[in-house]
Amino acid sequence: MMGTTHEFTTRIRSFAECQRLNQVAKECGQVIVIDRNGNQANAQSLLSLMSLDYSASVRVVASTAEELFALHTALLALK
Repeated sequence: MMGTTHEFTTRIRSFAECQRLNQVAKECGQVIVIDRNGNQANAQSLLSLMSLDYSASVRVVASTAEELFALHTALLALK
């Protein structure tokens, strides 16, 4: 990702959370999820998201603060 990025760390514990992240990411610019092993996935691709290790927290990286807020809020609503 180029320029300023915004990120938060979260635990994804269910397929529903993964799906919700994917749905919201599709409405955003570029959103990347990084697992503890450094593997990266495009959050707009559910298949890509499913390749990550969710046994620990992951980092969600977005290009704007507004997108980051939308992603974080969407995940909190499921917890």
